[in-house]
Amino acid sequence: MTGFQRWSTGVASAVVSISGILYLWVKYFLTPMDPFSVINHPLQPVLLQVHLLSGPPLVVLFGMLLQSHVLKKVWSGHRPNRRSGLVALWMFGVMTMSGYVLQVLTIPASITVVVWLHVGSGIAFALGYTAHLAISLRLSASSHDGVVKPNRLASSAG
Repeated sequence: MTGFQRWSTGVASAVVSISGILYLWVKYFLTPMDPFSVINHPLQPVLLQVHLLSGPPLVVLFGMLLQSHVLKKVWSGHRPNRRSGLVALWMFGVMTMSGYVLQVLTIPASITVVVWLHVGSGIAFALGYTAHLAISLRLSASSHDGVVKPNRLASSAG
């Protein structure tokens, strides 16, 4: 995985996550100042646009990350940090599919179910991905401090 892939995926994930959380807040938790308004806050349309337009680049970047990082780690049997990575991977899939499905649903009950599936998987993705990055940084720092990871010993012995 290149530095560009790591950096750009992190930035895109942050933009999608922050815009999604802010949009959720203004849409579902604020009351409109004007009772006749169809939006709850003047930034609501902008937040939705940022969220929707930053999603596809994240999908492309995640696809690059899948090829250059995820599949290599899964098939190599590399164990450190696998759990948070798999949480982020699975939640990314649910979040992405539910986000696309939301664009075409018309039945109010199904929209409600898919919105909360999207919100739940989006929050789980953001937490899983953040945990994955934090654990990666900790593991990287410990390996640079002269601590040898057990998997490296096993792979270098053969």
